[in-house]
Amino acid sequence: MIREGDKILVALSGGKDSYVLYHLLCALSHRSPVRFSLAPVHVDQGQPGHDPAPLIDYMKSLGAKLHVERENTYEVARSMVPENKSCCSMCARLRRAILYRLSNELGCTKIALGHHRDDAITTLLLNLMFSGQLKSMPPKLVSDDGHHLVIRPLIYCAENTIAMLAHEVGFPILPGGSCGSQQNQQRAAARLSVVVPVAIGLIFVLLFTTFGSVRQALLVLINIPFALIGGVFALVLTGEYLSVPASVGFIALLGIAVLNGVVLVSHFNQLRAHGLPEGRIVVDGAKRRLRPVLMTASITALGLIPLLLASGPGSEIQRPLAIVVIGGLLSSTLLTLILLPILYRRFGGIAQTAK
Repeated sequence: MIREGDKILVALSGGKDSYVLYHLLCALSHRSPVRFSLAPVHVDQGQPGHDPAPLIDYMKSLGAKLHVERENTYEVARSMVPENKSCCSMCARLRRAILYRLSNELGCTKIALGHHRDDAITTLLLNLMFSGQLKSMPPKLVSDDGHHLVIRPLIYCAENTIAMLAHEVGFPILPGGSCGSQQNQQRAAARLSVVVPVAIGLIFVLLFTTFGSVRQALLVLINIPFALIGGVFALVLTGEYLSVPASVGFIALLGIAVLNGVVLVSHFNQLRAHGLPEGRIVVDGAKRRLRPVLMTASITALGLIPLLLASGPGSEIQRPLAIVVIGGLLSSTLLTLILLPILYRRFGGIAQTAK
């Protein structure tokens, strides 16, 4: 990644990632037998309220010469992107073009960016879900024209580790959210807060159509928090945090939890239709469906054990997902088999038949 005599342009945005990148490269340049130099660069794209003064003062305190390039590409990006869309992608492309130009002007052989492991994982999953491609951020990237080499020295570093180092050293982090595109992200989050309840509502409608009972549909939905409890505790016990793979694990858990609830409630209704007494319905039903529910959970959990124990490349994607699913399966299976029959006997015994 770094060779003898390299002059590396280090892109300093003023965020924790770029600070840690420059900090580590400086330490490496003093200790490594491979001699290389650094050219720190900050690109001021003219975002409203952006002030690079804390970054400039910090670099002066280190005795480093920071090149600040001021070019108002923010207005250009805003003019090229519809009003209700985020301009982050366009700003990133324009900033990358500026870095390529500065690399030539400063005589640099490489460009170092502060992308970390979580950035790579997020990019991989987004490409997989939205474009169907197994594509992410490579540690080394040659530009389209072949004249520039981009390196990502932090690509295997976890974001929480970078945040801990940045907090320990006390870097003067530049405030974010000043460009206005975060308002679009807030609107997207608000839209998501509407979409998720709507999706759960549609599931409720399907369950109501299946059982003809509001109470029984709600009983099945109760399995969702049963699964979330185990997933959250599993993350806490293992020291993991809520990342994109962990979020995918929670989504998978919701389907398994609802399926187990449907299996139990459906069998309870069948036993009721055969005229069994109230007490025997939940006891016999839970006993008869114990094996299918346990088989579903155990087979899924056993299949995820290799991902849980993985330690090689890609384990940062596999492990959080496996932790969430296995933890959620434990809590969901136990609580479904124990609490759901009790709740069914108390609240779901009399079906509210749709008229």
